Amino acid sequence: MKALTLHAPQKIHFESVPDPEILAPTDVIVQVSEAAICGSDLHVYFGREAGLDAGTVMGHEFTGFVVAAGHSVRTLRTGMRVISPFTTSCGQCYYCRIGLTARCTQGQLFGWVAQGKGLQGGQSELVRVPLAETTLVPVPESLGSQTSLLLGDILATGYHGALPLNGAAIRRVGVIGFGPVGMMAWQVLLRMGFDQVVVFEPDFSRRNYAREMGAEVRDPQDTESLTVWLDQMPGGGLDGVVEAVGGAGPQQLAFWVVRAGGLISSVGVHTQPHFSFSPAAAYDKNITYRSGRCSARHYIPDLLQWLDRGWDVISPFTDTFDLREGAAAYERFANRTPGCMKVLLKP
Repeated sequence: MKALTLHAPQKIHFESVPDPEILAPTDVIVQVSEAAICGSDLHVYFGREAGLDAGTVMGHEFTGFVVAAGHSVRTLRTGMRVISPFTTSCGQCYYCRIGLTARCTQGQLFGWVAQGKGLQGGQSELVRVPLAETTLVPVPESLGSQTSLLLGDILATGYHGALPLNGAAIRRVGVIGFGPVGMMAWQVLLRMGFDQVVVFEPDFSRRNYAREMGAEVRDPQDTESLTVWLDQMPGGGLDGVVEAVGGAGPQQLAFWVVRAGGLISSVGVHTQPHFSFSPAAAYDKNITYRSGRCSARHYIPDLLQWLDRGWDVISPFTDTFDLREGAAAYERFANRTPGCMKVLLKP
């Protein structure tokens, strides 16, 4: 089959690799109909996260059709369209039982193979899915393929970020960063009915994109104006924020714009070794800080109910590339090319 593989930082190849095979009775093989490039793929692409074997098939956002199944698989049939979370999960361990499927004791991340161990990714024509019955979710007939793709990662991650803010004492909230995850978190927060939802985005084109969608937007680089605005708010800041970028700068911004006693829900992937604010500063501000990988498989049923009740998610996909154009697709997405929010790949 054909796939996108990583051979070195910023070196994506479109090449032939062995077809995946059924290795366990609980496996299925999915024929990929759509895949996407995720912002977290860029940590590997730029070398901020190391250890991936050269030639690993990239990607953990994909949807498609079951084309083969192990002999223990009963609930998934050949030809069935499925949603895949970005990690597998067994459904039985302690963490799966409490809804923390992202920390399943048998779970694996698609697109991560190190020292010969791991799981190949979904930016490919075919992908092997272990623990298939407790990982994959059948797609309702009424659901479009792009929305199915969003459910497996960024829409679930936006929901994951928004959920901790859903309390009676939190009415004015913000989103740090209007990339794909921030865009999903903003929509979820609007759906939850907060009194005010503010987007903080330093990139000019993405600020304009957010405004065109109807968002209230602030430029965090305009510190003088932002300081005046915060001083005028009750409590001197927002009740809670979703930090959807990762990195020291967005983390520090989240800490700045939240009021004393507020909540920071961090879903951006952090690769820096230290917090950008001190334990003393956190203590003095009485903040609550929530962080961690999204348990997408746990959230998908809730989000399917929202969608079934008529919630219309605005798609972040702005660019579509054939899989063979993967190197150019990565370059366009990684460089934050104006007008490019999220890239769809078509095998």
